[in-house]
Amino acid sequence: MNRSDIGRVFHYGCRSAILAGFATYILLLVRRGGLAEKVEPGMTVIVKLSAMGLYALAICQLLLLAESAWGVSGRREEDCGCEEIPPAGIGAWLKYGIFLFPLILGLLELWTL
Repeated sequence: MNRSDIGRVFHYGCRSAILAGFATYILLLVRRGGLAEKVEPGMTVIVKLSAMGLYALAICQLLLLAESAWGVSGRREEDCGCEEIPPAGIGAWLKYGIFLFPLILGLLELWTL
């Protein structure tokens, strides 16, 4: 596995975890009855459906992770260099932190209830 594959695996893993985290947060809000406090009552059905979409996107990111890490797709093409891989430095952590910070705060709020 070369350096570009490691970068892809990192980004796909982070994206999958964040998407699954938000979907789980919505699911926990629904189960505990706190969704009506966070969103308007008319939007609850749409938010519940969006949780299913977030889980689907998280699974897609996991499949991309598996393809990058282990070549699961069955075909191993040479990297043409046409796909831009975001850098895995402090900038990536800051970008993902923008999404992780409110997610962690929301999960901590549910955990303390």
